[in-house]
Amino acid sequence: MKKRILWLVLAAVLVALAGCGGGNERRVQEILRDPNIDGYIRENLDAQTLQVVQPATRLFAGLDPLVNDEYRAFIEFPLAGELIPAPARVVSASIELFINDVSTDASRVPMLIELVPFQPVLGPADYDRPAFTPRVVSFYVYPSDRGKFITIPVTSLFLEAALTPLPTFQLRISQDIVPSAPGRVEIDDTTVDTAPLLRVVYD
Repeated sequence: MKKRILWLVLAAVLVALAGCGGGNERRVQEILRDPNIDGYIRENLDAQTLQVVQPATRLFAGLDPLVNDEYRAFIEFPLAGELIPAPARVVSASIELFINDVSTDASRVPMLIELVPFQPVLGPADYDRPAFTPRVVSFYVYPSDRGKFITIPVTSLFLEAALTPLPTFQLRISQDIVPSAPGRVEIDDTTVDTAPLLRVVYD
């Protein structure tokens, strides 16, 4: 919570400074997720069935270490409107997630983020839908991240979405299952204080 407040203060300071002097100052735009779109899809690997949960206040991603289920989380950030005015240059983009829980016997859980445009209503086809771009963002979640915010750079994916342009920034989060033991991550998606946040720095 304190971390997000500090970021909001920093963003306000940067925007204020942008009005003083030349036009090359960096600015920060923060975009909250769409709570009506976010959800997850759960696959029972034994029965080969898919369950769609949308909207969801808790987003799950990864392999459950107790049962043979895999989860993939879906998050949408709206990009419509002049949120980042042209001809601004995007310097970086990152998403901030609040981790409610990490279920794993391993020291860390390797995760993947893909740019996967999906319809407002999630369907089973979105579980394995081909990504919009071959670019993939890899990151780790640690058991020590429980009850904390983590920040993940997604600049390459955001540039793909912005340059196309896509009306929304839609992400699918899953576990990189090839080199790792099972691990399931629970992401908070309740209030504006802890919901997923997209932060874009531009000049």
